[in-house]
Amino acid sequence: MTRKWKMISIIIAGYLLLVLLFTAFSGSVFYFTQQMKADSTVYINEDRFEYYFHIHNDDKAIVIDFDSEKINSDLAHITVNIHPKDNHRISSLALSFENIIPVDAFLYDDPSGQYANLYNREVVYGEDNIVIKYPDMNSQFNQVIQLEYWVDTTKLDSAYEKFTMSFTLYMHENSLLKIWRYYATSAVQLDMNS
Repeated sequence: MTRKWKMISIIIAGYLLLVLLFTAFSGSVFYFTQQMKADSTVYINEDRFEYYFHIHNDDKAIVIDFDSEKINSDLAHITVNIHPKDNHRISSLALSFENIIPVDAFLYDDPSGQYANLYNREVVYGEDNIVIKYPDMNSQFNQVIQLEYWVDTTKLDSAYEKFTMSFTLYMHENSLLKIWRYYATSAVQLDMNS
């Protein structure tokens, strides 16, 4: 092999290495988005509810467990835990709470000051709903996302004590090329009186 061909081979290999490194350290190159299938059943596990998403025939690719309970006469507590598939992480999330009238009954911060939200959020208010967007979860692989919210039940219109929590999320795998990104959306009903 001549010296010219050796140099060309080294240059081509260098370019390929740069493309691979750029892909590995970027957040959005070469993604193929696939929608996950939501389970049609909400399960009870001990004292919490669970909801599953599946990839192909894979059982429980994502598990979302949640609960809503009245913790005293004027305050309800909502907890949401999102468990990603092994070797995956939740990259973004949007939660929508609907039928909250008035919307200022919804509280993001713990009235007792014990819970601190770890994630940056954007809040969009509607007439009877609140959308909380977490555009970059900045979570680790296999990390369970834990979120808590409160509702001041003294402010709620008594006709709207049940409301809907909708969620949309993206999850991607821990791989060099980051080829797959998974998308899921669904909704469940929460009861503030239980």
